[in-house]
Amino acid sequence: MTAIYQSARKWISELWSICHEKGFNAAALYTLIFTSICIGINYSIDFNDKILESTFGKPESFFWYILFYAFAFYGTAIPIAFISKDTAYLKRSDFWIKSFVCIALLGFTSAFYFHSEFIQSFKSRSERYFLFKVLSQFRRPLIFTLPFLILYLIYDRKQKNWYGFKLKGFNPKIYLILALTVLPLAFAASFSESFLKAYPRFKFWALQYPIFGLNSWQATSIFEFFYGAEFIYVEWVFRGFLALGLYWIMGPKAILPMVTAYAFLHFGKPMGETIGSVAGGFILGLLVIKSGNIWGGVLLHWAMAFSMEIAAIAQYFIRN
Repeated sequence: MTAIYQSARKWISELWSICHEKGFNAAALYTLIFTSICIGINYSIDFNDKILESTFGKPESFFWYILFYAFAFYGTAIPIAFISKDTAYLKRSDFWIKSFVCIALLGFTSAFYFHSEFIQSFKSRSERYFLFKVLSQFRRPLIFTLPFLILYLIYDRKQKNWYGFKLKGFNPKIYLILALTVLPLAFAASFSESFLKAYPRFKFWALQYPIFGLNSWQATSIFEFFYGAEFIYVEWVFRGFLALGLYWIMGPKAILPMVTAYAFLHFGKPMGETIGSVAGGFILGLLVIKSGNIWGGVLLHWAMAFSMEIAAIAQYFIRN
């Protein structure tokens, strides 16, 4: 325990020093205010569910989703350059190309609906639900991998780190401590009605079995496998690319627009989870800059996601 405590203390000290770089605190304060206002507006008018998602399934949805994430990212990245008096990265073509490609891909994956026609060809509602839930986890792996490889080869090959995929530098001690803190939070959240509407992500009790020859636990296990695998891509996109990949251009301030974009990703989820994503995204951004890899963030995401899944399933059986 002493070794873990000393390791954690050292990491906290180093992360704290990042937060005290010139102009960082003022930029972080702006980010917090801007993101908080956006969260407040979203949940007060139900923007994501009633307005943005009303375009889903239409060609114009790609434009609106890209604009949605561009507003989040550049609404932070551009003002903090002037607030911190460090506008050099705004003059760099690699900042604009790398960031816009990522934002465009985020919007494209969010609006992606081309698998819907294939899913609708199945007559069984249970089969359609299962396919939609599983196939939706493939969007990021299919869409992000090749463009990120091309950007890496053009701009970042010298870093010898494909946006955090390296294992070197991964210290599980600090992440295990953080992972243990999410368990009581998931348990407490599971009593909320808004939480239970969103979780578990695969509501196996509402389906008729067998589905493609699978029973309820087999179908659920398949979904949970791909659900967990997608978090590798979530961490790779937000922490690996937007934080670490732009850190090589912007310095520590790269964390801040990533945090806002990450909060926007959660707008369709319970408000408490979106607020938590701001703090979580900030901490994970600092940690990826310190470690140079995304695996600690993946571990934390798994701990949070699966503890929430287990808590929600437990609540279902308790109530029924």
